[in-house]
Amino acid sequence: MSIVWQILILKKCQFGLHSYYMKYLHSYVIPCVFLNITNKSMTKTFLLIQSK
Repeated sequence: MSIVWQILILKKCQFGLHSYYMKYLHSYVIPCVFLNITNKSMTKTFLLIQSK
């Protein structure tokens, strides 16, 4: 998956649209929820996505 798509996904997650990705991209559920619950920097969530 390209970095562009990962950034787009991060932006979607940041705006609380993780339910969409929960349906279509299960591997991104945890990073999205992590971002929504903790409200940490996008960098930490990006690292979580990279580590999968």
